[in-house]
Amino acid sequence: MAADHADDLAPDDPHIDGVAHRIVAAPLERYGSGLPPELDVTFEIPRLIQGTVNAASRRGKDSTP
Repeated sequence: MAADHADDLAPDDPHIDGVAHRIVAAPLERYGSGLPPELDVTFEIPRLIQGTVNAASRRGKDSTP
């Protein structure tokens, strides 16, 4: 996957834009551009996983490099 090789690229590397476009395009090609399927939150494990993912996502947005 393109994202695996992006770690070694410098921020000003001209390949970054291409990698970013491929990273965005991959799930759109696989799943389409509609809303993701609803998560069945009646099961405890998916609810816990989703809560953990959401919390990690919020932490990543709040941090500064």
